Amino acid sequence: MSIQINLPPQLEIALLQRASEVGLDVSTFVAETLSAIEADIIQPKFSDLEFAAKLDRIVSIHSHTPGDFDDSRDSIYAGCGE
Repeated sequence: MSIQINLPPQLEIALLQRASEVGLDVSTFVAETLSAIEADIIQPKFSDLEFAAKLDRIVSIHSHTPGDFDDSRDSIYAGCGE
């Protein structure tokens, strides 16, 4: 498959330099780089329902923590230097 993408000049220069540094032509370098991140792009690590369940679990764990606490400078540095 052939895809043409218009890139900003600074990105094109960076790709050319990086490909040269690793000893690859730009096409191969871009293909290998995209292949390395393909799994994260195409298949998320978990479904939307699993993500929502994880968030619900975090909320349930932290919903019981006290809402107010002393975060004054004096309390933060209490005991320092003793």
